Amino acid sequence: MCSERSSQAQLINRAEWLRKYRMENTKTLKEKYREFRKEPIKENVVVFESLWGRSYSCNPAALYEYMLENHPEYEFVWFFNDTDTEIKGNAKKVERKSEEYYHYLATAKYFIYNANFPENFVKREGQIIVQTMHGTPFKTFGLDVKDELPSDKERMRVVKRSMIWDYLAAQGRFTKDMAWRWFRYDNAVLETGYPRTDALFRKDEKAASEVRSRLGIPEDKKVLLYAPTWRDMDRFDMMLDIEQLRAELADEYVLLIRPHYFVAGFYDVPEDGSFVFDGGRVDKVEDLFPITDILITDYSSVMFDFALTGKPMIFYTYDLKTYTVDTRGGYFDITTEAPGAIAMDNGEVIDAVKNVADHYAAYGARIDGFRDKYLTYEEGTSSAKMYEEVFVKDSRKRSSVRRHDLMTAIGRVIPRRFYNKARNKMIMRRLADDSRRD
Repeated sequence: MCSERSSQAQLINRAEWLRKYRMENTKTLKEKYREFRKEPIKENVVVFESLWGRSYSCNPAALYEYMLENHPEYEFVWFFNDTDTEIKGNAKKVERKSEEYYHYLATAKYFIYNANFPENFVKREGQIIVQTMHGTPFKTFGLDVKDELPSDKERMRVVKRSMIWDYLAAQGRFTKDMAWRWFRYDNAVLETGYPRTDALFRKDEKAASEVRSRLGIPEDKKVLLYAPTWRDMDRFDMMLDIEQLRAELADEYVLLIRPHYFVAGFYDVPEDGSFVFDGGRVDKVEDLFPITDILITDYSSVMFDFALTGKPMIFYTYDLKTYTVDTRGGYFDITTEAPGAIAMDNGEVIDAVKNVADHYAAYGARIDGFRDKYLTYEEGTSSAKMYEEVFVKDSRKRSSVRRHDLMTAIGRVIPRRFYNKARNKMIMRRLADDSRRD
């Protein structure tokens, strides 16, 4: 009994020590971050981060690789949760939330990211932030997701995140036109397309062969890529009947499964080396596109990038009403505007695969309209154009973005801190008005 009490006391003491250590460490980092902000900004340092430090991927990785090859004179830094993450080149890898991390937050000139930085980030005069996004959304987004932002305070948090952006990257006119509605964003929009799509315009047979070989996919089989979005943050339900697909399609196809990164950890792909393969073993989903013959998706933003390949898509929307009406909602009617076949069950998925030869005859007009609306700026030179706009021209000074209010003009002639305070009040009033109208 005595020994048990002693053990419990030790556990309590250790828990108390850890709590105190974390509090003191956090306080120390906060103080150090404040001191770091007194140092000069390093004009040549470019920081990259993708998906809150989860991976080396997406638009930040593509722009980094372009700059690594064409502009190696910069000092490159990557923020990661795991600094053992493999990257190209010799950029410095820094652990998120470490002392070094806060030093770079305080002193780097450029930040290229696709999600959000911590709320305690303090942008300094002279720092430049590029929000590349991590996809054009079909699902309602930003301030449109009212159920997740029930109060003005929470909606204002979304707005404050966007206020520090100097640039917002867009694939097409749709994103540019929605920037104010989503974020109350009225700074420069980069009409460049996404850097990660540049490779889709090049026919790199060697890279495609390497991906196929790495995954062990037979050369004589066509590839079905299943890449759905997520529903619940802590689960993934495989709604395709793998055995039914195997029985009907395995003579000609293999199935490559890639769950959304939010839920990939909750599902083990039943890889068998013959019909089912794990697409999660490749970091960048766009690297799977060259070996994919047909994409099976649902409401995922993967549809936008894949549309650039010109290959067929099947939209497996088994929960169409629940997802688009009762849960999240979308920006267009997927049954009439999606650039591909709609399938409501496994049988319809199989039929769409078997009838893929008729794909363009049936959906050609939709495909053309989809690309014109959502992928307006995609030409295969996004990385070069983005570099030119941000690092050479500094197009913030000549942005042609439509300004939504007088506050933006005032912000050019009054000190930044006064401008931000006044703008916050103005937006809070507008958010309150929006809530009343709803």
